[in-house]
Amino acid sequence: LRAPERVASLVLMDTSASRLAWIQRPLVDTAARIGREAGMAKLAEILSLRAADDVERSEPDRRVEQEWGPKRFWARRYGRIGAMDPEAYGRLGIAMAEAEDLGDRLPEIACPTLVLCGSEDDPFLAPSRTLAGEIPDARLVLLDGAAHQPQNENPAAWLEAVTSHLVRART
Repeated sequence: LRAPERVASLVLMDTSASRLAWIQRPLVDTAARIGREAGMAKLAEILSLRAADDVERSEPDRRVEQEWGPKRFWARRYGRIGAMDPEAYGRLGIAMAEAEDLGDRLPEIACPTLVLCGSEDDPFLAPSRTLAGEIPDARLVLLDGAAHQPQNENPAAWLEAVTSHLVRART
């Protein structure tokens, strides 16, 4: 929105045009503090230890862990989380919880847009539909059998959707 001349197309995945009210600021602050004081690898370890009992963890995420095996699955997660700067991690969480609502500006987006969402990513289904409905040249793709990490949970459908979008955006 700030520099539309610099954007040829968009892929918006599991996101929203407004703040994510369900993100709890105290949890973000605690996670960022752990990352700063004990390291991001420690935060990743804590997250993995509580994953088995996490009622909000999606079935597709659990399925990928089973398919890949816990060692490969958690090595990838540890690598992703461990590579993050703790300040950036904390600020990203705050930004998502307190973001400016851009819903009224969505019709200004004038480039081809793909809105991707896992069909089981409940917190992002309605926001994804809003994005696709309000952005003039947007297409919504809901990926079956996927939640918040569709690139891992249904990689073939994710790759097809992104590839098709890129072909469409180049024409």
